[in-house]
Amino acid sequence: MTAIPTPRRKDDFVQERFPVTWDFAAASATRTDKFFRCERNFILEQVDLIDPTGLAQDAANFFVITVQDGATVLATWSTQTGQQGSLPAATFETLVNAANPQAAAGDTLSLVLTLHGTQTLPAGRIVVHGRYF
Repeated sequence: MTAIPTPRRKDDFVQERFPVTWDFAAASATRTDKFFRCERNFILEQVDLIDPTGLAQDAANFFVITVQDGATVLATWSTQTGQQGSLPAATFETLVNAANPQAAAGDTLSLVLTLHGTQTLPAGRIVVHGRYF
């Protein structure tokens, strides 16, 4: 199915909103997936994460999932007990945005999956909602 773009609001003439999706493979080690290069200055508005299988929270064996611009964290989710917690199966979860989630023209966004302990993060998808400004 092809998405039909909505017309821009009159005050949105210099801003272009769009989603970027990235399907990631299961991970049993720390890894970084580069998935998007910004054509212009970019504001990250929201990141949704969906995992068909889900992942239970754990105090010692957990993943920290981040969307980053280089070393700068733009949004995050941790399956550590006491943090954001479990990823329910087949449910969209919204990552927690950083205070100023922006990237400059030419920057590359990455999905960083950081393993703590021994755990396997099932394959899933992120949907990054943002806009150029």
